[in-house]
Amino acid sequence: MKRADRTHARAVAVAVAALAIAASFAPDADAAPRTGRAGAEMSGDFPRLTFPIGSGYSDQDNPPEWPEGSSKSIDTGWGFGFGVLFGFSDNIAIEAHMAQSNHSAGGTDWDTDIFWAGGRFIFLHEDRWQPYIGIGGAKLSLETDDPTDSDLFVRLSGIGPFFYGGVDYVLSNRWVIEFRAEYAMVKFDEANIGLAAVDLEDSIDGSVLTLALSFAYRIPML
Repeated sequence: MKRADRTHARAVAVAVAALAIAASFAPDADAAPRTGRAGAEMSGDFPRLTFPIGSGYSDQDNPPEWPEGSSKSIDTGWGFGFGVLFGFSDNIAIEAHMAQSNHSAGGTDWDTDIFWAGGRFIFLHEDRWQPYIGIGGAKLSLETDDPTDSDLFVRLSGIGPFFYGGVDYVLSNRWVIEFRAEYAMVKFDEANIGLAAVDLEDSIDGSVLTLALSFAYRIPML
């Protein structure tokens, strides 16, 4: 199956799952839902819109070892992700997410893959609308793979601080919908170019800004 077909298949599967979840959204008829966030939640991010804002996404910031003919002037990309959250109290929680977005640069396809973990503080936890802010750390990689030429395989990766914020809406005792903005301030300092690992003399700015819509299922409390 071609890369584009796999990407479309994943997107369709996630979209169907999101629609199925959305179809079950309904506020409790008999009583107001529990708005406190103590406990565990599982979530799916769809869609995710990732903006590659760092200078490392431009060919003007290529290291000397960069393969000729491989462009990384990539555009904005769509993706999806998954996450877990655990609330120690109604307004303090830790969480972790992993996500992917797909990009292109001319005739080259690229992926950004991110894993981030952090802690958030939730405001107005007694209301259905709950704004929040958070901070943590992220590991980000940018890679492409041309199956017709292994010399054009490239992966850049690095770690850095992660900042995020957004607003949740408590739909019911089981479901929460969330809009979130994320900023990963990452420096790429590790690379694989072709079949060889490369030590970069100077780190490359791999910062990204992401907007995400998330649907969370609240695991029943015992």
